[in-house]
Amino acid sequence: MGVERYDGESVVAVAGNEIVGHAMYVPSPDSREAEVAVVVEDSWQSKCVGTLVLSELAKRARKRGIESFTGTVLGENRRALDFFLATSSEVRYELKDGSYLLRAPVPGDFESACCLAGGRG
Repeated sequence: MGVERYDGESVVAVAGNEIVGHAMYVPSPDSREAEVAVVVEDSWQSKCVGTLVLSELAKRARKRGIESFTGTVLGENRRALDFFLATSSEVRYELKDGSYLLRAPVPGDFESACCLAGGRG
């Protein structure tokens, strides 16, 4: 008897030979929720890289039945919090032990709006 194991997905953004952005999620067992993480190289922030990798990741997550993302942002990282708040008006968060705990529906395809607006993520 075989057991299918699904550990999540990961996408990267590449410029030249350098990875400039990375997003990944890991689904909760028996849930339609997944923990998400996004990292963008400092010099590539505010150029839509985070938005692009998160949007691609969201497309893949929706195909797998994932309905919401969760994550943690350090309290002093206001820029990252603003990035996630910009993805949806439905982002919910609470401050706990110096970190923001986030929960949001898996975002739709918002990458083109970000890039046309001059970049934020």
